[in-house]
Amino acid sequence: MKYLVAIVLLAGTLANFDFQAAAQARTQPRAQLRLKENRSERLTSEGLALLQQGKNRLALLKFEEAIRLDARNANAYAGAALLYLKDNKIEAAHRYAETALRLQPQNARAHFVAAQVLLQEHKKLAAFDHLRKAVRYSAGQPDEAEANRLLARFRNENPKLLQLAAPQVATPALPPANDTSAALSHRPLLAVFPFSAVHSDSAEHSLGKTLAEMLTTALINRNNYRIIERNQLERVFQEQALGQSGALESETAVAVGNILGVQAVVVGTLSKPAQAFEADARILNVSTGEAMTACYAKGSSSAQLRQMAETLAAEIAGKAALVQSAVRRDSAKTAVEN
Repeated sequence: MKYLVAIVLLAGTLANFDFQAAAQARTQPRAQLRLKENRSERLTSEGLALLQQGKNRLALLKFEEAIRLDARNANAYAGAALLYLKDNKIEAAHRYAETALRLQPQNARAHFVAAQVLLQEHKKLAAFDHLRKAVRYSAGQPDEAEANRLLARFRNENPKLLQLAAPQVATPALPPANDTSAALSHRPLLAVFPFSAVHSDSAEHSLGKTLAEMLTTALINRNNYRIIERNQLERVFQEQALGQSGALESETAVAVGNILGVQAVVVGTLSKPAQAFEADARILNVSTGEAMTACYAKGSSSAQLRQMAETLAAEIAGKAALVQSAVRRDSAKTAVEN
């Protein structure tokens, strides 16, 4: 009996040891990973300090080592991108900035570098959008003054690029109330752009595009507007090099709306302030750049994005008459002024 008890106790001890060993084996890689991440963050901070001191070569070594330790360190990629730009290594600067933005869409320094690369490639509209983001996301940071300076210079050098264009054709009179086919053809022409993520989470950034696509489908089904197809948007995005910029700034969206020949554009934000998702959408008048109306939707999880899109579509559809009236009035006014 004593031997039996001893065997049971020994088996229990061994089982407990195996459990602890397995738990330690699982914990150890996580601990090592965290040590690498911490070391990467310290190297990035050291690199930024060296950058401020003008010691660019040493700073680049710090950033590259930080990236080697943690391939998801967006700030290290952005710092390296800036140094490659300073060294006129445009291809490397472009690649590193693009990686930083994929990891952290709200990285101000990466937007700043991307803007300057695109300016050298004469892709001015995309450069402007990145500059706007650089200014917005650098608020309170050391790069804010430089981003504002470059944006002001860009506006002075390109006064016509963002000038609101007059309608290409005169706006026809409203059709008779009983003329259904004519009424359908005179519905406002609308483009829906990807929603921007309020936070820097790249997953949330992707959901903003998904929400816009769902909203486009919902609006097409409601038939209150004529909607620009996705392939037309993608063609303009590609022509203007707007693909890596993500969701557009309002001013850029209006400029793209003019290129597309639409009367209004939908822009918006997707955020997750607590446990729920919140979407805010605005309809901008392409003739004036002003917001004509706004709407809001909320969902408890990403699984409710479709429901949120339907909620937004219902509100936007309900305001079609208001939008139509506003674009007619402002289009006519702009045509007279021009």
